[in-house]
Amino acid sequence: MVRMPNSDQIFSWYYGRNNPPEKYREIVQAFKDETLHVDRMVAHFSKTLYNKNNPTHKTCYNANVFGEGLGKIWYGDLDLTLDSEKLQRIADRMERTLYVLSEGQGKWHNESRKDYADVAVSKYVPRKTNDHL
Repeated sequence: MVRMPNSDQIFSWYYGRNNPPEKYREIVQAFKDETLHVDRMVAHFSKTLYNKNNPTHKTCYNANVFGEGLGKIWYGDLDLTLDSEKLQRIADRMERTLYVLSEGQGKWHNESRKDYADVAVSKYVPRKTNDHL
């Protein structure tokens, strides 16, 4: 049985402390290429102020991204209004569905959960190659 990565392992991969296993290398690079760095913050000083300044945005603080068949692959703040297309490009590039989970659904004892599709806040299904050219 393949063990799913936890937050500490993911953090070390994105910041070069350890090399990720082969199947995760391209994923790490895809998130970096889209400037979605792990443990990212969209509201550096105040979530309340960020929400006040962006009242129509769908924001998911301390989000967790799970990849179909991979488990947890990223965590940090997401403004889905601004980041959805980036996540879609990653799903397209990886040819895997991505699921965004809330903090409570994807951290701590839930990092290795398998039912992430059932509790996702948002989902990004890879488009066929011709659909996004």
